[in-house]
Amino acid sequence: MKNYFLILALALALLASKAFAWDCIEGNCEDGWGKSRSSKGIEYHGHFKDGSWDGYGQFHDRDGDWCDGGNRNFNGVGMGHGVRQCFYMRSGQSFIGRYSRGKKTGDGIFYTPTGNIDRQGWFTGNKLVRSYEVDEQQLMDELVELRRSAPEWLFKTAPIEVRETLANDASIEEGEAQSRIE
Repeated sequence: MKNYFLILALALALLASKAFAWDCIEGNCEDGWGKSRSSKGIEYHGHFKDGSWDGYGQFHDRDGDWCDGGNRNFNGVGMGHGVRQCFYMRSGQSFIGRYSRGKKTGDGIFYTPTGNIDRQGWFTGNKLVRSYEVDEQQLMDELVELRRSAPEWLFKTAPIEVRETLANDASIEEGEAQSRIE
């Protein structure tokens, strides 16, 4: 019986990895900076370690939704964690907060299209479960530190809305943000 569950778990893991396969399309997707694309059309541009997303990276889907931030040991199938900022182009909303296994988990803030706070607090599995005031500056400080580690070419591939946000980011030193988006 124990062997049956082990075989079933391995089969499900294999199916999940095949259903969401990633291909390296440019650079060093093993240990360095590169770009990969999933079978679902999602692209990741960022740092890799041992073939997994690790460190700063940006990812976007076919609909134009775009996120950037930190990843640790992310294999593209739902593992990994970090702090991210996301822009949802269809709704105009944005989010900054913590992720784990590809879902909003921990402190986070959703913003309206006009930049006002919509909701904030503790998220579990993409759902707000407890409302409270989140330390927005702490999240931004972590994100900016991650952005500083990235090569300039990475910012040139970001959507215009994102590049404008980066250029207006007061916590990135003057001149540095502008040079990253030109």
